[in-house]
Amino acid sequence: MPPYSSETPVRASHRYIARLLKTDFKDKHRLPDPEACDRVSEVFARLGGSWADLFLGSSEQVALLRNVITAAISSGVLPPKPKWS
Repeated sequence: MPPYSSETPVRASHRYIARLLKTDFKDKHRLPDPEACDRVSEVFARLGGSWADLFLGSSEQVALLRNVITAAISSGVLPPKPKWS
């Protein structure tokens, strides 16, 4: 498996989280590191989220993931992008 890069995440869940941050949150936050993505994924699954259903287009799962990401941003798991970047 190639090494992880925040510019080109390897796992589909990491790519989806990065895409949501870029599109829905207007790129206010930097691309997350793998540990942050894993924590978001873990909370998403613990709250009843299903990556399979999300990738099949479930709007409920997308809404749940957005709520988890919003909570992760407000709690500091996904820190804001530095002003100079």
